[in-house]
Amino acid sequence: MKSFIILVLLVALGAAAFFTRPSEASFKDLMVQKASADDKNILSKIFDQAQARNVVDGCAFKDRFLWVNVEMNGKTLYTGAFSHWFNSGAISEEVHRFQADAQK
Repeated sequence: MKSFIILVLLVALGAAAFFTRPSEASFKDLMVQKASADDKNILSKIFDQAQARNVVDGCAFKDRFLWVNVEMNGKTLYTGAFSHWFNSGAISEEVHRFQADAQK
């Protein structure tokens, strides 16, 4: 019985991950919002939004059934899962910093 409950919960978790994968449009919206967040001038805001759209258009979206990877030049920049985008570059930098601090 316990194994059956674990199996049901595992299937439910997989289904939730599959149905809540973020889309390419949500990534584009996120990047445009981040690029123009600090702009006070309307012209700089429009320029930054156009530049962010061009960068996003150059990215490759790899759909992995339960998550989505955004790659540029073969390097994973963001990973999307459960309706959220995670910055893979920032995470790897934190891991390297933590390992360097642990070795001291």
